[in-house]
Amino acid sequence: MIKMRSNQSGVSPAPGIGHEWIQDERELKRQKRKQSNRESARRSRLRKQAECEELQHKVEALSNENHGLKEELRKLSEECEKFTSENINSGRVDEAVWARGCVQARE
Repeated sequence: MIKMRSNQSGVSPAPGIGHEWIQDERELKRQKRKQSNRESARRSRLRKQAECEELQHKVEALSNENHGLKEELRKLSEECEKFTSENINSGRVDEAVWARGCVQARE
């Protein structure tokens, strides 16, 4: 059943015109819905792009931090080897203890 609305003047349109009017109204609603969906998709793409950029910045920061930590570990391992070597040479630590300590420092 097709519902007919009266126009603004309060007069019902002619029988053929009412059907076209309803179709036009449906088409307008469809067009508005399509436009709304486009805008929603656009916002979604922008949001996704922003999230991706944020993740890229985090990856870069964490990579830099990782590099710095690896460098610090390398320096500390060298220092450990140096001190342990000095202790072995002075007779305070045997070589088995030195080997174990430096292997653990590298892990």
